[in-house]
Amino acid sequence: MSPKKKPATGNNTLRQKAETALTTTREQVKKMTLEEVQHLVHELQVHQIELEMQNEELRRTQVDLELARDRFATLYDFTPVGYATLDGAGHILEANLTFCHLLGLSRTDILHKKFEKYLDPDDQPAYYRYLDKLRQKPGTHSTDILTLQSSDLLHRVRLEGCLEPTESSGFGSLFRIAVEDVTVQEGIELAQEEQKALMTMVVGGVREAIVSTDEDERIVLFNEAAEIMFRCSASKAIGQPIDQFIPARFRAAHHAKHQLFKQEAVASRQMGNAREISALRTDGEEFPVEVSISQIEVKGKGKGKGKGKGKGRKLFTVVLRDITERRQSQEALEKEQQFVSNVLETAGALLVILDPQWQILRMNRLSEEIFQHSLEHVIGKPFWNLWASSENEAQGVRQTVKSYKAGTLPMSFESAVVDKDRQRRWIHWNTTAMYDEEKVVKQFIATGIDVTARKEGEIILQATYQRLERQQQELRSLAAQLLSAQEEERRRISRDLHDDVNQRLALLSLKLQAVRDVLPDHHSVTPMIQELYENVANLSDDIRHLAYQYHPSIL
Repeated sequence: MSPKKKPATGNNTLRQKAETALTTTREQVKKMTLEEVQHLVHELQVHQIELEMQNEELRRTQVDLELARDRFATLYDFTPVGYATLDGAGHILEANLTFCHLLGLSRTDILHKKFEKYLDPDDQPAYYRYLDKLRQKPGTHSTDILTLQSSDLLHRVRLEGCLEPTESSGFGSLFRIAVEDVTVQEGIELAQEEQKALMTMVVGGVREAIVSTDEDERIVLFNEAAEIMFRCSASKAIGQPIDQFIPARFRAAHHAKHQLFKQEAVASRQMGNAREISALRTDGEEFPVEVSISQIEVKGKGKGKGKGKGKGRKLFTVVLRDITERRQSQEALEKEQQFVSNVLETAGALLVILDPQWQILRMNRLSEEIFQHSLEHVIGKPFWNLWASSENEAQGVRQTVKSYKAGTLPMSFESAVVDKDRQRRWIHWNTTAMYDEEKVVKQFIATGIDVTARKEGEIILQATYQRLERQQQELRSLAAQLLSAQEEERRRISRDLHDDVNQRLALLSLKLQAVRDVLPDHHSVTPMIQELYENVANLSDDIRHLAYQYHPSIL
């Protein structure tokens, strides 16, 4: 703290006069003459005005000082660099808001705390050495990057400070420390290093050849894949014109396109999409490649004069992919597709290829003949439109397809179509779903076989079966009639046996019984009549039993 200023001499005199005036008794005032009283009042009024003027000046000075203090406090608190004042033992005496924000704490929470408390334990020895350095060497010194931490906050910081000897503060000496947050800067540097390492790894490890040239079309970068592709080492390629890898007949066109691209504002452009480009190996072999080219302007290295001076030089990077194997594969695939197409066109089965919505993508020649529609006429239309000549059949196929979408369709179905000769032909269809890698339906393939002969045979067989059914029913009717007649005959025989023969035997039995009763017991004929009577009774029982067997329900 600064020492108090001594009062000015004029102020002391004024004060003495004021005290004298205040201590003057009324009697003394009464003893004073009028002139003396007026003079005293005048002196007091003059001093009063002087005091008021001095007081106003002091107020203005105080306001200016407060404004200056507020400006300094604002600059101190909101500067992007953290500031802290430490005592000789490292306790925080003062800190601005920026430093508090780095710690995520309020100012009252960190005051009188040791600074090293907020450093990573691994960085504290370096911090102690830094304080010793400030004590031993005058001037401003900085540290390596340290880690400032509090709760969940981590910041990478660099300290810069000095030792300020002072006696008035009562602390002996003070450390004035500036805390610079270099977290973002360090992150950028690390990202740049990682990016550089990544680019080195990518350029060296990719399968595509990467070649960079300057504005004069001289090679400045030649990666390992380019060495393999062109059969040339990077040491031999760098610094040489890129013409050595372009067939002679294409060099003029390449130079013209290169100059045109150099004037364009676009940063990159694809080449080889519309046509294939040929490249040249060092042994003279030509091969097809796909090429993409990009340009970048390197600032501060331009050699241009006049208008273009100072713009920097342009670098052009070309990425090449050898498509020899792909072209061979494409040619082989085209041959295979042509073979499959020929097989399908000449096959004896109908073939229709459909998209996931069952819209026609392709069909073979036999399908066109059977349905009497060309592919151009039905492509993109629903599958059931092929049955336009028969609304019922078309509706049936449509329902079948809907059930397939619901997951209930069998793998095959049959439908009828009217051919160009107005003949009804039956087609047996087999449907197959083709899926992609994600198990999503990519296409449907419907193959049809003409089963008209089989269908007609089935119709004939069905008619024959129905005819046999009718004949069988007729035979059953005749058999029933025969059984009824047979039953009726049995009833008649039963009635004859029961009603006629049995009654006659009963009459004969009665007559024999009457004769037996008339004859004496000792007559010689009596035993014979008795035997005859018993035989007639037995014969009557046998006939009754026979009649019951013929039609027991009657008896």
